[in-house]
Amino acid sequence: MKNPGPTGNRMTRRKLLRASLIGGAGVAGAAALAGCGETQIVEVEKEVVVEKVVTQVVEKIVEVTAAAEMKPELRSANLRFQLWYPTPVPALKNIADLLNQKYPQLKVEVEAPGDYWTKLQTAIAGGAAPDSWWMNNVNVWAWANKGALEDLTPYVKKDMQVGDDLEQTWKTSVDYYGTFQGKFWGLPSMYTTVALTYNEEMVTEAGIPPLREIEQEWTWDDLLEIGLKLTKKDGDETTQFGFHSTNGIETGWLNWVRSAGGDFIDEDNRKSIINSPEAIEAFQYLADFRLKHGASASPAVLESANTGQLFFSRRLAIVPEGSWRLANNAKNQEFAWDIVEMPSHPRTGMRGGTTNICGMAMNPATEYKDETWEWLKFNLGAEAQNILATTNTLNPVRESSGKLYFDPAVAGGPPNRQALFRARDYTRALPADPYATWGELVKAWVDWERKIFTGELTVEEGLAGMQMQEQELLDSTAP
Repeated sequence: MKNPGPTGNRMTRRKLLRASLIGGAGVAGAAALAGCGETQIVEVEKEVVVEKVVTQVVEKIVEVTAAAEMKPELRSANLRFQLWYPTPVPALKNIADLLNQKYPQLKVEVEAPGDYWTKLQTAIAGGAAPDSWWMNNVNVWAWANKGALEDLTPYVKKDMQVGDDLEQTWKTSVDYYGTFQGKFWGLPSMYTTVALTYNEEMVTEAGIPPLREIEQEWTWDDLLEIGLKLTKKDGDETTQFGFHSTNGIETGWLNWVRSAGGDFIDEDNRKSIINSPEAIEAFQYLADFRLKHGASASPAVLESANTGQLFFSRRLAIVPEGSWRLANNAKNQEFAWDIVEMPSHPRTGMRGGTTNICGMAMNPATEYKDETWEWLKFNLGAEAQNILATTNTLNPVRESSGKLYFDPAVAGGPPNRQALFRARDYTRALPADPYATWGELVKAWVDWERKIFTGELTVEEGLAGMQMQEQELLDSTAP
């Protein structure tokens, strides 16, 4: 989807941007300015105009029967639910308490064990897995093919309430969990989107308009110019990096590859297409930030401080981040910050985005299937989804709850928080394969990615190797 060209006020803002970039001190002129000491984010105390979020109407997903009104007789059960990181645990425990109020015989223990995926697979093999767990879209197809997930289609078809809830849920998430092999392998719960987080004070000090004001018309070229202007040096030492360009697949290079018109795997999920002219262009653009311009932190710098630490110590001006970072960033409120949508490609006019759609799956070996189903479907309802939204946990899949989550007046800053909601327009799910797991997919690219961004290989060499290894994996895992 192409972005509209600059007109009217947009053109005026673009001229201001160009003027600020061309005029004033460039990188060399700023070389004597050292980065400031550790600072914190301050909450922007001004009225925020909240854009109206249009609720997406989705088609009816399932047929329901007269049996929908019949509620099963639930047994007393202590259910276990697991997920892979601790941040959502408090919100999910609140939801579990609400379920217990509704059904006193049901209790749910929410756990976030370390080394989640390895332990979960071991527990499944040993018959000691929890009753339900979180899945991500990159694994759900492969796990379904391995028989590790309960087919929820019969429950969905006979449950009128779930049918209604699915109609009010982001269609992309419903499709992902409800169309593979024509079955439901889980119920969608939360999802992610990606945008750029920036230090607004650094941007203002450099004479650049707040990036949210140029969001609708800015391109890769603008980001490069801004990133260079925000890079500062003291002799040979870089004291402030303009942009972090090497942030992995989810918040990094795949967004840019898609913006250029390419992708990692084809639409049939059976052919690796990463060694394309579009991908080569995107990787070269990102690699140049570090290797050619010195505007992105080197591996040596990142050994002593990660991107979050660099950002909050005012050594990094712009960093690509997922929506899950909002709550953590809000805790570090010592300077003004905001987010902005990804820039569009100058030729295609497209932006690129990724999403990891999280869903709740049932253990096919649980002895409490009806009880576990009540827990899963309760998390799709408005009451539970609103808890996720108002506690700033993660993007809820329910559209009305998304209005709350992306409303800065409800969930807190930053002012342009809804950029992460608008990103859905060009966001596509992370690559997945019906047979290879995410861990297997990662092994096929991670070393090639590293060698490209350290300069050990050219972009062309690295992507050729990445595509070859990826294709070997896809071929070897297919039945």
